[in-house]
Amino acid sequence: MIERDYIMRLVQQLAAVATRILRLRELEKYDQAQQELEQAYGELLGLQHELLLSLDAATAAQLLGHEEKIKIAAKLMQEESALLENQGRFDLAHTRRQRALELYLEALALAGYSEEEDGAMLASLCQKIDVAELAERYQEILSALPLP
Repeated sequence: MIERDYIMRLVQQLAAVATRILRLRELEKYDQAQQELEQAYGELLGLQHELLLSLDAATAAQLLGHEEKIKIAAKLMQEESALLENQGRFDLAHTRRQRALELYLEALALAGYSEEEDGAMLASLCQKIDVAELAERYQEILSALPLP
């Protein structure tokens, strides 16, 4: 029960962070949005942004431990990708989106797939990624999911 409450608080904090970042992006305050993101990695995940980027997705997932924390990391990476796109940094945005997808797939490998909970996020992440570019492990996870 305590762990579930903790995860629910993290999800609520993520929603608040995403709202603030979206507002900053709309105002074109990209540096502030990036600072907000980097702070969120530490506060929500207990990992510094640079450390998370230096690890491959599987190692990062092991370090984060809980599937909901892995999903939060993926959502933060997705937010970062959108921010980078706003700045015209499309190659780096693509890299972050691919990492977000890899992290999300790591979470699904641990917890399973729920269309209701995961469908929209997975569709959003896959939208701009060529699945053939993914490592074989992630292609296998994707192919095993009951996607529409």
